[in-house]
Amino acid sequence: MKYLPLALVLAASPLAAQSFLFNVNNGFIPDNDGTGLVDVRTVVTTTPGILSLEVRVNIAGVGAGAYNGDLYLTLQHGSGFSVLLNRPGVTALDSFGSPDNGFNVTFASTGTQGDIHNYRSILGTDENTILEPLTGRWEPDARFADPSEVLDTTPRVATFDSFTGIDPNGTWTLFAADLATGGLARLDSWELIITPVPEPATTVLVGALALGVFGVWRRWRR
Repeated sequence: MKYLPLALVLAASPLAAQSFLFNVNNGFIPDNDGTGLVDVRTVVTTTPGILSLEVRVNIAGVGAGAYNGDLYLTLQHGSGFSVLLNRPGVTALDSFGSPDNGFNVTFASTGTQGDIHNYRSILGTDENTILEPLTGRWEPDARFADPSEVLDTTPRVATFDSFTGIDPNGTWTLFAADLATGGLARLDSWELIITPVPEPATTVLVGALALGVFGVWRRWRR
């Protein structure tokens, strides 16, 4: 009976994630300017497809500091598109959004801290406390809406789901915009963490091993 659980673990094991770190030199995000900053990078890998995706982003305030509620951030690759930030903190009662200064966060579909748009209410941050920067592991904002009209109640449709299964090779584009007057923000770096779809040969090998061990287990049970 000791063999069957091992077979199931082996069959379910994903391939190791691959990381692609992009440092951005002088990545200043123009203040109150919808043209924003566009950073295009190329990924070259033997990975056949994307099983899951994470994105780490490091945005710093400059001088008097940025205002996180001003920021709009998207990621695009092939048919995949996600909204990472869409003026976090903006609600029907607060048109300015989160007053904090910068991000050093990981975006993931399984972000344990929840929806980044509502991070101040989730953390229970006092109105007089400024986070410099916000840290942690969060779900993308995912609100595919005009930043001038976005609210916390806007449907979250631009998740990481559109990246699942597509080829990771080629160009990836990170777009960052600061959409209100205030402090200056700078994109210092961003990183893709791609967990690949298992290659067919790997799947067959693991499946065959699992069946073989299962056969031994059945014979042992007789």
